[in-house]
Amino acid sequence: MLENFTYHSDSFDQARSNAFRSWSWEYWMPTLDKSMIYQKIPANVFAGDSVDYYTNTEDYLVLYWQTSNEDAMKNNLLWFFVDDAKFWSTWYKQFQFVQRLQKISPVACLMPNYSIWGDDPMPEQMYNWYKSLVISRIWQEMWIKIAPVINWWPKESYKFVCEWIPKWLGVVWTQCRNIRIWEEWYFIDWLKFLKEVLQFQKVVIYWWYENPALMELCEQSIEWLEIIPFMSWNSKKRLIEKERTDPVTWRVHRKPNLQLNF
Repeated sequence: MLENFTYHSDSFDQARSNAFRSWSWEYWMPTLDKSMIYQKIPANVFAGDSVDYYTNTEDYLVLYWQTSNEDAMKNNLLWFFVDDAKFWSTWYKQFQFVQRLQKISPVACLMPNYSIWGDDPMPEQMYNWYKSLVISRIWQEMWIKIAPVINWWPKESYKFVCEWIPKWLGVVWTQCRNIRIWEEWYFIDWLKFLKEVLQFQKVVIYWWYENPALMELCEQSIEWLEIIPFMSWNSKKRLIEKERTDPVTWRVHRKPNLQLNF
């Protein structure tokens, strides 16, 4: 593994070449550059707030196609926890997408979250993980920081999910929006396994409040990992609408911005 290999470039072709030169020999997948990992946690998720809500930099998690207002995207963290078709251009129009990112200047991007399903054939699972790594490493080579996303997998694929995420990070991201009713314990087992292997300190879980069954199980069984819950933009939007209709009795909760220092 050539985790520390880096040769940043403003040339897309050079960046793509550098990404492939960072591969792990076992599966030939690119590794993430630890020096270009983003470790701050935004205070909230953008859901069509007024301009006053997102004037502070590094304060919001912003879905990249959610708004045409570039001020909302600039200096905030972009994310891709949506259907793959919504961000297909990250892979099929790689150069144009990088140009778009350079124009809007996000502070960082979450790794593109290409879908992984336990009943998918293993080659398809590996291919989607491969796409996430390739795109993320290309962006890093073009000076765009990446927040690692640990996509959850069936046990058969535990081994290769760990090969290209740097160890000893302060925080990583994941999401639980596509967990089926009977899969909560698989999710917990997977978190435990990755915690032991990667030794990250905290995990931010997007869509946490929308999965009460998982919340209850984690509260009962997880004492070995600090979970940072993150509300989805759908729920945040509903809260904003509720606040507008009843501003006295309903307030949108905003936790302070967190920064991990290592």
